[in-house]
Amino acid sequence: MERTTHQEEQTPNPRAVDNGSHIKPTEVGETIVEPVDEGYLGHFESLEAFAQIFVDDNNLKDRLEPSWLRSYIGFDLGRLARDLVFGLVVVKDVQGGIHVFDPTL
Repeated sequence: MERTTHQEEQTPNPRAVDNGSHIKPTEVGETIVEPVDEGYLGHFESLEAFAQIFVDDNNLKDRLEPSWLRSYIGFDLGRLARDLVFGLVVVKDVQGGIHVFDPTL
C-alpha cells in the first residue's frame, strides 16, 4: 500500500470525526493513508489463493489419515475462503488482488 500525503498548508476538515481509523479525510478531499503493520496477513491474488496458502502452511492435506485417502480428498477453496475470512478485514487492491487484515492481532 502506498502512502499518500497532503501539503503542509492544508488543514484537516473540522467536520471529520476521529474514529480511530488510519484513513483521515482532508479539506480538499485527498486521503492520507498511514501504513498498518499490525494484523496485516498479506496480499493475495484472491480469497481462494488465501485459502490455498492456509491449507499449505498448515499441512492440512498431510494430516489426513489414512494417507492413501489424500489423493481422493480435496478442499472446496471457495467455501473455505468464505469461512476463513469471517472476522477478518479484506480490502480489494485497485491494482489487483486483496489485502487481508486480522483486527484481533
